[in-house]
Amino acid sequence: MDLRETIYCQMRYMLTTAACVAAYGGWDPEYSKKKLIEAWNCPRENHDFITVEQLKTLTEQERFDLCFGKWEGNHWLIPLYLFPMIAKGETLISIFDEEVIVGVDYIDLDSRGGLTAFGWKD
Repeated sequence: MDLRETIYCQMRYMLTTAACVAAYGGWDPEYSKKKLIEAWNCPRENHDFITVEQLKTLTEQERFDLCFGKWEGNHWLIPLYLFPMIAKGETLISIFDEEVIVGVDYIDLDSRGGLTAFGWKD
């Protein structure tokens, strides 16, 4: 499976899980929460982690198709659904131009429009 397909599968899995929780109103709240947490943790258990260098190989159209966001100039933001798949040790740049290291530094996953405040610059 190539990088684009791997990312797309994670996006589809997260969206489908969230849709099931919303659509199946009869699910117990604890079970619903468990399913969402399983979807969030799935990449850590079943996939290779993704590096910034790999993300840079995506075309601009692929980035938009996979819900990445473009911040000022050449700064790309990572969608929240993909964050569990980012490799530990990767250096990301915040919208405030601060560098953080995944798995080392605190990274606030507050999101706007489905995007984190972290990504990379081309």
